[in-house]
Amino acid sequence: MTKTYQTQYNVLARNNTYNSENDFDHDFTWSIWGTDETSDWCWNPVYIAVCKHHGGDPRNNWYTLPMLFQCDSPAESGFLDWVLGWGCSWSRCHEYLDCEPSDLDDEKAKEIAGDTFDDQHTEEINEQCSIGYSSSPTCELDDHLDDGDKCYWYEGRAIVRMDGKWLVCCPYHYHAEINTPDNGRGWLSDCSISFDSFIESVFDSSDFMEEIDSLNPEIDIDGESLKQDWEGIDWDNDDRISEVIAAILFNEYVENGGEA
Repeated sequence: MTKTYQTQYNVLARNNTYNSENDFDHDFTWSIWGTDETSDWCWNPVYIAVCKHHGGDPRNNWYTLPMLFQCDSPAESGFLDWVLGWGCSWSRCHEYLDCEPSDLDDEKAKEIAGDTFDDQHTEEINEQCSIGYSSSPTCELDDHLDDGDKCYWYEGRAIVRMDGKWLVCCPYHYHAEINTPDNGRGWLSDCSISFDSFIESVFDSSDFMEEIDSLNPEIDIDGESLKQDWEGIDWDNDDRISEVIAAILFNEYVENGGEA
């Protein structure tokens, strides 16, 4: 096989979520593949390669093998929604439950979370802490609170103080499940977006093409076999993986009626 396939598919964008604001429980590298080098790739049909980080320092190369997906529009699919939003309501308990956040326990937290209401102020806060309004809704919410992002977690909700009053805050995401800590003292940043549920939601099962290690090892790149130590490749930066993915997409192109 020659490199003629490189004229069909190009890398339009590539990065690591570690380099951007995100609330995932696992960072991942991603690359966008298409036939046109255009700034409008986020709205057009493309292929997306994703490598999940196993944990620890994202700057090391401990990533999974790439998963390759078809995507009609990264923006409309939700693939670019990497942060949590927050929905907040006042608790009426501030009128009679006067204690410090450090004094909370499950019994008091249940009472606070069980009697809530909204007003114009919470509507404004919820808008400012929504997905798409702020690059980091969690930091936006943190800026409004009396004690920074210190909170008491109770059944998936964070209980905090704002303007001396109790505020019950619920994290949300449109395309994924949310990981929240067990009941007890903690921080707003203790919650996260589940990477696995995010991928399952954004990409329909029919979008999944293949995982790179399932490739036929007899495929050659300019005479060099792909049979190698896959775990030793730097999937984020290695030029050779670009050729591998381009080869897969070229085969797909030919199988769908394109000319080699």
